[in-house]
Amino acid sequence: MQEQLKERKEQEEQKEEEQKEEEQEEVEQKEQKEEEQEEEADDEKDDEKDDDDDEMEADAENDDNADDDEEEEEVDDEEEEDDDEEEDDDNDEAKEEEMEQEQLNGQEKEQEE
Repeated sequence: MQEQLKERKEQEEQKEEEQKEEEQEEVEQKEQKEEEQEEEADDEKDDEKDDDDDEMEADAENDDNADDDEEEEEVDDEEEEDDDEEEDDDNDEAKEEEMEQEQLNGQEKEQEE
């Protein structure tokens, strides 16, 4: 009888030990799952931050390109203005020379007469 009680007690203790181990395993699994979820959330945040950084970089590059285009356009406009001024100066000079030539021709005619 005592042996049966002793055996029963041992079985109960073993069951309790197994139950504790199972509970401990469940707790560990739950903690591991929470850690994995946190890591996933962190990774997702990092990915979003990287995407935002990439987008900001692309925007900055587009702004730089737009600035470069604008500067290039300004230079082209200035060159065109300079060319127009040079052409106007050349035309004025040609007209002046033509008037001087006409004046000289007129003087020569007067002298011939």
